[in-house]
Amino acid sequence: MKNYILMLFLLITYITKAQTLNYDIISNHFKLGDLTATKTEDKNNVKINIVSQVKIDLLIKTDVTYNVNCIYKNNQLMTSNVTVRENGRIHSINKTENLGTYYLLTDNKHSSNYFNKIYYSSALLYFKEPKNISIIFSETDNKNNIINHVGINEYQITNSKNGLKNQYYYKNGILQKAIIHHSLFTFSIIKK
Repeated sequence: MKNYILMLFLLITYITKAQTLNYDIISNHFKLGDLTATKTEDKNNVKINIVSQVKIDLLIKTDVTYNVNCIYKNNQLMTSNVTVRENGRIHSINKTENLGTYYLLTDNKHSSNYFNKIYYSSALLYFKEPKNISIIFSETDNKNNIINHVGINEYQITNSKNGLKNQYYYKNGILQKAIIHHSLFTFSIIKK
């Protein structure tokens, strides 16, 4: 019985590979929160979960929680769910669902169709350096953003929603640092 349990454990470990990355979220040398990105692989599926919690005190105190769940099958995005909460209340919900010949995009109850295949989305930025990628799909905005290679292991993504440019830095294919320009302030995501 003991050997059976050990063999079952080894089989599950062999079939499923998991990777977790932890980051600090910092602005002006002040820690705002944490981000955890987890990737789980089994057979042809990749599941990504990203959770961040940020506490901001500009004029009023705001607690923002960001949760992303994505599933890729054979390197193609199948589903994504993004929930943003502000002070415990739902601020936005975005969903992307592959329906075979198109994606159904739902943004706070508004739906639209997207007819291109999605092979690289924002959730992959933590685990897979975007080499030879020119367009990246944002699960948060349900929009494509332009990505440019600007240096050795350095990339710049232009947010199509607001035109702001964000920088991403990699080592061994893993995101080490990102500088995000929000409309209200700039913050960094730094690997622990």
